Amino acid sequence: MRFRFIDNHRGIWPLYLMCRVLRVSAQGYYAWKQRPESKRDRANRELLVHVLNAAEELGFDTRGPEIGVRGNIWSGVEHIHIGNHHIPVEPGFEP
Repeated sequence: MRFRFIDNHRGIWPLYLMCRVLRVSAQGYYAWKQRPESKRDRANRELLVHVLNAAEELGFDTRGPEIGVRGNIWSGVEHIHIGNHHIPVEPGFEP
């Protein structure tokens, strides 16, 4: 999570400063950058695409960080469980 923060903010703060504040090494950051994407990260990224598509189909603005903050947009909707994720589905959906 620290390395992801550093990666997302490279254009804002210098690498050496973020590494020092977050108590990580620059070498660790560069090693993290070279690693392939984990199965969990890939699954989370794919899941996010499906969730955002579903939210857009329901008419929600998914461009901002406030998605889902305007009340419980999934109230009254059934859910399925995929790992640690709860996915809203149409009533009567059978996986």
